[in-house]
Amino acid sequence: MINIKNVILTPLEESLMELFIAKTDKELNTLDLRKRGILHPTKVICSLRKKGAIIEVKRKYHKPIFQTGYKCLGHYTYKGWGDE
Repeated sequence: MINIKNVILTPLEESLMELFIAKTDKELNTLDLRKRGILHPTKVICSLRKKGAIIEVKRKYHKPIFQTGYKCLGHYTYKGWGDE
């Protein structure tokens, strides 16, 4: 059983967990995280998942505005911490 108090998080991981906890049942997407200073969200989420976080990942397709931007964005939902 993992005790979250014993897990050491980097500053980026801490800020991402704070965002997830603040938005309990809502998902965050790649653009939301980049606006909040997490420039490589996939890397941070992968690191958190290795430490025991349960984060659901969905890819959603969007129609780009003015033919620029992202066609596919990652949407992340925090579900809990392993074996809680």
